[in-house]
Amino acid sequence: MNDNIHGFLYHKNNNNIVTITMDLDGPVNAMNAQFRRAINETVNRLERETDLKGVIITSAKPTFFAGGDLAELAQVTADQADEQFKRIEDEIKAPLRRLEKLPVPVVAAINGAALGGGLELGLACNYRIAVNSENMQLGLPEVTLGLLPGAGGMVRLIHRLGAEKALPLILDGNRLNAAQALEAGLIDATVTSQKELLSAAFEYIESNPDACTQPWDQKGHQIKNGNIWNPKINQLLSAAPFQVYKKTRGLLPAPEVILSVASNILATDFDSGMKAESRGLVQLTLTAEAKNMINTLFFQINAVNSKKYRPAADTSRTVSQIAMFEEDELTNNINSTCKQQNIKASLKKVSQASKQDLLTCQLIIVNNNSVLETIEPLIPADAAIVVLNPNQSMDSLPSNNDLADRTIGLHWVSSQNSHPVVEICCTEKTSIATAAIVFDFVRQLRKTPIVLHSTADSFLTRIAQSYVDEGERLLNEGAHSILINNLGKQLGIPKGPVESREDSGSNDIAAPNIAMQDIKDRLFFRQVIEALNCYEQGIVRTVAENNVATVQSQTAPTWSGGFLQFVNTYGLRSFKVRCDSLTQRYGERFATPNIIEEKLSKQQLIAD
Repeated sequence: MNDNIHGFLYHKNNNNIVTITMDLDGPVNAMNAQFRRAINETVNRLERETDLKGVIITSAKPTFFAGGDLAELAQVTADQADEQFKRIEDEIKAPLRRLEKLPVPVVAAINGAALGGGLELGLACNYRIAVNSENMQLGLPEVTLGLLPGAGGMVRLIHRLGAEKALPLILDGNRLNAAQALEAGLIDATVTSQKELLSAAFEYIESNPDACTQPWDQKGHQIKNGNIWNPKINQLLSAAPFQVYKKTRGLLPAPEVILSVASNILATDFDSGMKAESRGLVQLTLTAEAKNMINTLFFQINAVNSKKYRPAADTSRTVSQIAMFEEDELTNNINSTCKQQNIKASLKKVSQASKQDLLTCQLIIVNNNSVLETIEPLIPADAAIVVLNPNQSMDSLPSNNDLADRTIGLHWVSSQNSHPVVEICCTEKTSIATAAIVFDFVRQLRKTPIVLHSTADSFLTRIAQSYVDEGERLLNEGAHSILINNLGKQLGIPKGPVESREDSGSNDIAAPNIAMQDIKDRLFFRQVIEALNCYEQGIVRTVAENNVATVQSQTAPTWSGGFLQFVNTYGLRSFKVRCDSLTQRYGERFATPNIIEEKLSKQQLIAD
């Protein structure tokens, strides 16, 4: 018999083993209000069972469990901090603690990705089995959103693995496949298929009826490899802040709070460590950095990659074959990326091209406009024509008007295949169907497509050029290149604006008559204003694409959530005041774009 407890399907078999199949409302299971009701009432019922032999927790969805309710966390305000702490302690941690104290084995049968709260739920079980599938991911990636694991994940992982092994997993937020997770100690066993998963869980319970006490609840338990008083662990914690600062430059609070919480866990008992973890999570939810990162690196990037902003045409199409003219570093990079995704790609010379060779190609990619003019007569009737990194307006190309609606540009960073962002550049004549199939092609390559309504410039290049231009201006005003570059990097941007001029400028490293904060704001606000201009001019038509493109390309620092998101958290009024001040001192290039006044008059944020 199946009972539905707020989305937890409760089934007890003839051997007195209860299977809890999580099927909460929505596409994924998450630690939201429904989960909190379900887990509390489910544990209440389990505790009332008189002949219980074991518990299996699994999911009815493709993923096991997606994690915390980020929409809820992002809305927490300072006056709600105590209430949020109590909610975490009483409604999430308390029932999970009771679950792991049941007098029977509790097994997590992990059928799909278990990230963040999903793994934390698994760690509250006595035994974890995962399917060794291509899509399996396990880990605690909260740090990548400016947070920390707050449902007991930090405490349990440190007690289970020891600080040396647990801290890198928490600080880096790595996502592991099943084999890697097994080796790291996150799970205890793997199976090869979904069919084997529940059988393996039942078998474990039958074979291990007394495996019901967590290591930290056993008499005489000590944290693996030592607590804070162990010289090796003490040395690790002493060195860690310097290593963290080297990576974050002090711009990301989460790693620092994680280290502080880890020190508490290593210095106190299990339950006190749990409270320190909850306080750390609440502290981070209140930071602008976490709110920025959650908004852009979770909600907005998911919207972009889920095709919310795909040009509205037919349903998604799969590109199976393309042809490229001619061979260079860029087409070679695209060729290798296509091969990784099983897309048939051929590199051709213009002199060797034939109509027959191109007949089955869905995309014809050329690396300059002159090549396009040469091969126009050979292009199949239904193929999209892609011009790579167009450096001039393509609105007059191709000469054949029948091909104009099938022509589009693509800005692709040739120097590194790992660059995640690809800009799709529509001409005035590009059809929606052409933009859509190129969008689908970019997604097939597992890259993030950003649709531009301009072919003259790359959006990201415009942003980067504003940064370099301001650096050059500072150089001309007498600031030393070393100072300019260092202050640029202090913003969280990987490279300084004038790195090719490292020995240029005044012999005096200090900037004459320019405040350090002014230098930093000039370098940063120039880019913010350029991003606003591109949005206002309709070059990048959505806030999400604007933010995602700048953060993923590392044009905007991670902590900002993108340049438009930065304006929202900085405050539009404060942004205007600072721009006015910079304009008065340094010129009209810092004038506030009209969209700021428009949004202020309507009391709106910059949002889609």
